[in-house]
Amino acid sequence: MCARKWKLQGVAIASLVAAFAAVPSSYAEVPVKDGAQSAAMQAEKNTPMSMDNNVVAGKASLALEANGFHDISVTAKNGVVALHGSVKNAAARDRAIKLVENVNGVTEVVTTKLKVGQN
Repeated sequence: MCARKWKLQGVAIASLVAAFAAVPSSYAEVPVKDGAQSAAMQAEKNTPMSMDNNVVAGKASLALEANGFHDISVTAKNGVVALHGSVKNAAARDRAIKLVENVNGVTEVVTTKLKVGQN
């Protein structure tokens, strides 16, 4: 029964990952008069594949959860992902950062609210 539970959880996680990967960009290129660009448009162009904040946060959360980081929550805005919570040590913090940096759509990882040694 335990093996079946793990198999079902694996299918659920795979389904979530596939759903996040299939989400199309909801943003369209809008011509700007006289070449001026708003900060939002510039950030959008700098974000790989122009992903929605919720999609990026979801993918980062999945990456962390799949690797045993259950005490970290994630927020994202314009490709910048903030990690909140706690990890056991600096090595765990560095591993979490690397996992999130490898998520498509992440341009920067902020860890000012990630506590080390309090897990």
